[in-house]
Amino acid sequence: MKIIPKENLPDFSLPLPIYSAIRVADAIAQDGEEFDVYVGLEKKYIEQLKKLSLDKNDVDLQNHTGDRARFGEGSYEVWYERGRTPFCLINKRSDTLASLVWFGPKPLGEKSIKFRKDREYEKQNISEIFATNAMAKYEQATSPISIPKIREARDMVYNGTTNPLNDEAAPVNTLQAPHNKKQKKRRVSPFTIVLFLLGGAVSSVLYIGNILAVGHLIVQINVLETKHQQILNEQELLKAQINRLSGMERIQQLAHDQLGLRNLRQLPVWIEIDPERINEVEGVIQQQMEHKQ
Repeated sequence: MKIIPKENLPDFSLPLPIYSAIRVADAIAQDGEEFDVYVGLEKKYIEQLKKLSLDKNDVDLQNHTGDRARFGEGSYEVWYERGRTPFCLINKRSDTLASLVWFGPKPLGEKSIKFRKDREYEKQNISEIFATNAMAKYEQATSPISIPKIREARDMVYNGTTNPLNDEAAPVNTLQAPHNKKQKKRRVSPFTIVLFLLGGAVSSVLYIGNILAVGHLIVQINVLETKHQQILNEQELLKAQINRLSGMERIQQLAHDQLGLRNLRQLPVWIEIDPERINEVEGVIQQQMEHKQ
């Protein structure tokens, strides 16, 4: 991305009044897309920021940033009053918020820079380049002291690259080179050791108890499976016994031995009854019934 600063900018100090913004540069992406760089954030872009922060489809934003609580559910006014200075990147063609960088409330160099990016521009690294340029603009507007020089001097003291002068050979009233501080080894607290051993003992007891419980359950499962198989075998034996007792041959044998029943050797003969005899019998039965009454 190419950043083109605007010329003849009016004098301003940061942070700006809320809802106000000043266009400080133009930006052109690698694919030719054009953007405006603003310091500050207007109300319409605040609404876009709130909508983007509540987008559940943006999984990376929801899982790895606090934008949903910060901008979506929280108040932008409260967030801005805590000494934040936002820089925004606006797409000229669609007039939409492409990236947001803010500084503060901590001084620069103490992890005061944060930024959020849109998924549409993530592959082009637009947000990272924009954050770098916004940091340079923020340094110019907040302090005449060069932050990189201060950081370089600090690193020369603590990164072990300096060669301290010999104090005995140095002349009087001369400025001595800064010495690196000796690193102190932190002793391990006895409480930490005891706590670690106690945690290991509790973990071992729980692990052994878990193994014993699993073994007991396995034994119970084997016993129950054996009982279940025995019940299935008994059920099959009962079915076989029922089939045997209900057989036709056994029933015929019992009828012959216990009841004296025999199979007929001759075919059955049809008997014909005279209708007149039937009427006579019915008359006799009716007379008997009348005498009884």
